[in-house]
Amino acid sequence: PLYAFHSSLWVELFGFHYTLDRPAVRAQYEASVFGAITVFLIAIAGFWVAGRIRRVGPVARRPREHAVAILLATGLASGLATLALWIGVSVQDGFPLAASLVGSSSVLVGGLLTLLAGGTLGVLCAGLLEFSLSEPLRINPASTAGVGLAFGVGVWLLAVPVPLAVITGSNVPLLHFGSLAAVAGYGVVCGTVYALVRGAFSPRAPVR
Repeated sequence: PLYAFHSSLWVELFGFHYTLDRPAVRAQYEASVFGAITVFLIAIAGFWVAGRIRRVGPVARRPREHAVAILLATGLASGLATLALWIGVSVQDGFPLAASLVGSSSVLVGGLLTLLAGGTLGVLCAGLLEFSLSEPLRINPASTAGVGLAFGVGVWLLAVPVPLAVITGSNVPLLHFGSLAAVAGYGVVCGTVYALVRGAFSPRAPVR
């Protein structure tokens, strides 16, 4: 049973093991090692920068401080939401379907497109949260999670030219309900993380 679980899509939740065990990834050994080291360095740099900013200016009052807080919140929210999107697509074995958007069936191409889509959607979601909500709601995770959920559902609807094709079983990318769950989860994670990070630098946030 343990081996069967290790070979299933659910181990994607544990360090992306399912993706890393694929032959397409194993064939790119040096590239995958370089990518892992790069992600590790980015994580360390992000942790260090966040700590420095938090110690120097815990409350953003000036325009420059607001800009830094927004950029930091957008980056972290986009990154974690993209991780959730990646897991959602991987569990459904949807990378080949994503790759079909550019006429490919490669798992690696589908993974790269998922990362690109996650980064792009993160910027759009952060902009929506920043300009559509007032300051008290913008730092309230419940409010931003709701807006993020609506954003994810809206992305799914806008990405589908004919939503009724769901009923007919069309194989158009982003047309099945599994994709709806993936982008809805993306929106909830993005909205929640954005509020938590923005609230950490807001004078309206309660002291913890």
